[in-house]
Amino acid sequence: MEEFDIWQRWGLGLNDKEFANAFTALGVLAAAAARTRATGTLAASRQCSARPDLETALGKMLPSLLSKAHRSDRPIAWWYPIGHAAISHRTRRVKLSSIDPKALAQCWSNVLGSSSFNKMRFAGNGYPANEPIKVWFRLLLESDPGDQSAFLELAAPHEHLFWKWPLRLGYLPENSAESLVNSAVGYWPSNELARAARIDRDNANCDVLVFNGSTSKLMKAMLDLTVPHKCNLIICQGELEDGSAAGKELLGVISARSRARGYVFLTPGTTAQDLSLALNKFVEHLSHNEPLDQAVCGAFARDNKMDPAVFLSRDLADLRIEHLVEQTHIRLKAMEPGTRLDIKPETLNRMGLSAKATGKDIGDARHLAKVLSTSRNAITYKTESSGATGLAEINEAIKRAKPPQESRKAMAARPVRRPHRELKHAVKKAPQRFLQQRTFIKRGNEFIDERNALRQGVPTLIRVRIGFPDEQWSSLRRGEAFAIVFPEKMLPQDMDKWRLTVVFAEPNHVKIPMRKEIILPREGQSEECEFGFVPAQHATFEGRVTVLHRGRVLQTGVISAVVLPDEQTARPPNARIDFTELSLVRSHMDDLEGRREFDLAFVMNHTVDERPRLTAISSKHAWLSDLSTCEPMVNNINNELTKVADLEKDYRGGLGNKENIDLLVTLARIGHELYGAIVMDQLMVSGNQKEFGTKMEYIQIVSTKTDALMPLEFIYTVETPKKDATLCPNMVTVLKETDKNHRIDMAKTLFEDTCQKAEMNEKKCEYRTKNYVCPMGFWGISKVIERHMVTPALKPLGYDFFLQSEQTSSRTELELTGPAIVAASKKVTPDMLSRVLSVCAERLGVPPQEAQDWEQWVKLVDTYAPHILLAMPHTDGNGTNTTLEINGKTLASSDVTSGHVHKNNEKTYPLVALLGCDTAGTALDYGAHISWFRRYEAALVISTIAKVFGGHAAAVAEQLIRGLTQEKDRPERVGEIIREIKRRAMLEGPLMALCVVAFGDADWKLK
Repeated sequence: MEEFDIWQRWGLGLNDKEFANAFTALGVLAAAAARTRATGTLAASRQCSARPDLETALGKMLPSLLSKAHRSDRPIAWWYPIGHAAISHRTRRVKLSSIDPKALAQCWSNVLGSSSFNKMRFAGNGYPANEPIKVWFRLLLESDPGDQSAFLELAAPHEHLFWKWPLRLGYLPENSAESLVNSAVGYWPSNELARAARIDRDNANCDVLVFNGSTSKLMKAMLDLTVPHKCNLIICQGELEDGSAAGKELLGVISARSRARGYVFLTPGTTAQDLSLALNKFVEHLSHNEPLDQAVCGAFARDNKMDPAVFLSRDLADLRIEHLVEQTHIRLKAMEPGTRLDIKPETLNRMGLSAKATGKDIGDARHLAKVLSTSRNAITYKTESSGATGLAEINEAIKRAKPPQESRKAMAARPVRRPHRELKHAVKKAPQRFLQQRTFIKRGNEFIDERNALRQGVPTLIRVRIGFPDEQWSSLRRGEAFAIVFPEKMLPQDMDKWRLTVVFAEPNHVKIPMRKEIILPREGQSEECEFGFVPAQHATFEGRVTVLHRGRVLQTGVISAVVLPDEQTARPPNARIDFTELSLVRSHMDDLEGRREFDLAFVMNHTVDERPRLTAISSKHAWLSDLSTCEPMVNNINNELTKVADLEKDYRGGLGNKENIDLLVTLARIGHELYGAIVMDQLMVSGNQKEFGTKMEYIQIVSTKTDALMPLEFIYTVETPKKDATLCPNMVTVLKETDKNHRIDMAKTLFEDTCQKAEMNEKKCEYRTKNYVCPMGFWGISKVIERHMVTPALKPLGYDFFLQSEQTSSRTELELTGPAIVAASKKVTPDMLSRVLSVCAERLGVPPQEAQDWEQWVKLVDTYAPHILLAMPHTDGNGTNTTLEINGKTLASSDVTSGHVHKNNEKTYPLVALLGCDTAGTALDYGAHISWFRRYEAALVISTIAKVFGGHAAAVAEQLIRGLTQEKDRPERVGEIIREIKRRAMLEGPLMALCVVAFGDADWKLK
């Protein structure tokens, strides 16, 4: 408080208003002095005395300093006044502390009284790092004219601004801000203009986060979140720990974690009701198109005396609701032609746009986009119910809108596979962008372009970007002359730029994968990222480039080249550096900003010499793993499960059967070997053990080849159990309950409150030792795993890529009602098939349709357009000879057509279950049939990862239908539902439900 003590002594004798005016004026003068020093025209301050006419000079200087900012509607620069700072007066230097405080206060009052300086905005800088802020910051808001705003400038270089309207008011789980946020959105106008948003994995982002607690508690809460949270502004009802330099460090950590560009700290003693009312006032101020700093100070300083301390970046302070109109315009423009919005004429009337659209034009998305583009300056914000409410109504209508029926039919009729010529024409037609690379090698003291080969020991740089065709850049391509377009139209269309992660991994020359971030703007080239390395002694180079957004893999390709031993070795004929093998993982990315973020992404592929590789990517790290040593473990898992299939009767029931517990022990012992080989030896390297071992609950696995499937679901993370280990006593206790339904509920509670928390290192469990086997130790039981099997198109057929059905912003729910189509192998007994048919009729409300062969299957699909397709086939053969058998009739995987999935010319995006003998394939063919069902836009393909006997397949099918249609306490999304089905199977049987895997989007919600 040393600096502020100087000014308090300087202002003795002034009343509160006079001292606030004098101190505010000092900061304006100090900012002018700081700017002058920066230009080098003002020497260091010297001791001097004020001249008699200084008051007259200040009377001219202050209006000049204020008017420029006021005319441009920009914040007025204000610097914390340092006692020895000085201003120029004629030929002399005048120290600020030598100015008469009474005269300066009067001068400030006179200047404001004789001018139109109202709604002033102050942007503060230069304040001492080791002194409290609130004691002097409040003076800026207490000075004349009394309706001004003030904020301390915050450097926030992290993330670009992205706001939604209605405003998303967020709160963290288990924080008392939840009740006050929910209360705030119940008042007018927040009930129309704001929405409460619980921050969790399903909804990691908001516009304004409200938090009850100190800065330290806020930082801890941010670090404890399972996924990174993003917001722009944090309103914190708690102590601002600003008494030392540590205060700024705390804000820096919070900003790094949340990307926040602003903070408002309020008096801790404010009641919940008062704060709810103040939040509502904040929304009200924004609705009048006030800059954000004015809305903050109006709501929390003038309307409600909450003594705020405000930190904002300059762009955040300048944000107005009128700036959000462009986002709405972009969203409307990106909608399918003919799309209509459910809005009424009153919406445009209240915005002042009633003359711009009439009759049928009112709901037309494209026409409305044109109206907003050409007439945005005509929108009025005089009242809360005018422009702000109209904009909210349009945005809500966009959420509800669906493509026109004729557009949906056209999409359904569109071939899944496109010939080269059609796509070539599309590339020429529009200014499209591509994932690109450029390779450089060092010659002398500079790096030069290299397009043919790499050299051992020669420093090499690879640059990656997303950009337009350029002779100097190699675009990702399929075949000799066809470049693959980057799917930019699938990205969130209401953003002006996107942050993408790029990972570079190479098994022979780069020890540790490299991870970079780039910004892709809406137009133009992306930023470039650079990967440097020195090629080792290996003749081939295969550098995999993987592009991710929010923890999910979007696109991946390989840079391949020969590596020559020295400069003298001639390169082979036709040698060149290629960028090929596109894997388009996501066909729709329009809602990724609002989607759950995955903790870990795995990309599985094979090198040119057919060695299996795994690239692992988290929010902070990337790893490369060699899977060659895992093949014996995979075979052992498959062999153990085959024994169960061959002796099905011995393994009936759940964990009450000793045979099942012994099997679980055996699988755990093999699974822990997998954990050691993949995770402990290769991924959990020094420096990231803690990150990898905790909160890795949501995992995405992308297999770039149909034979690159690895049963990661069987990885066992708990200590290896002894061969004679017994089941965890917690589970034994549950199994002793007499009431079956009560037992399952208790098991779920134990799983979540004890086992799952122990798995996430949030709670200790005394039974996690060698003496016991813990079901939660398996990844397939403890984690949500989203699998994608991406098959690059078959070049001989001229196919390029395949669209895969997944949830989007306009299609988030999977419909399960209606008759299911069911078929079974001859190996499934009539009694077991009858149980499956019965449970389908009971839980779906309509009798299922049984297909006797694949030809009838197609006819039934065309007749009933089913939402569930359930087959319990027997798989035979391998490679192109793989077949699926039902009722003695076989179907080759490559003979699967769209008719096996959809009604003719319709897209129902069904859930397909293929439950049978190794239908996903682990040690055998790795299931090409899954790829074909996904290519024809099955929303999900649920399969089994090992050999499953017919009786077990039917039991798993029964469990699956019951779990998918469960009404009480069912998880919301299919990823958690599949995990819940497996957990229940642990208790009831069959244990073979452990083999169930799902290919497709884990974020689908079931209707």
